[in-house]
Amino acid sequence: MGWIDLQHYMDKGPYKNKVKKIYNELRDNLISNIYSEYERTGYVWEQYNDTTGHGQRSHPFTGWTSMVVLMMQMGPAE
Repeated sequence: MGWIDLQHYMDKGPYKNKVKKIYNELRDNLISNIYSEYERTGYVWEQYNDTTGHGQRSHPFTGWTSMVVLMMQMGPAE
């Protein structure tokens, strides 16, 4: 599920607070991991290992991974 979808689900409904928490945790974890891997390797990657968080496969890669900049600009859900 994309982070834009999570923004939509935060508008109304009984799960608003839960979704807000999930969005904020996911956002923070993605930003932190992508930045950590950039610091460690000097690259942003196409994929990140779901266990270690290490970048893998194609690099340098600025496709979907570049969306992290938009996530940083949007900030956490309020």
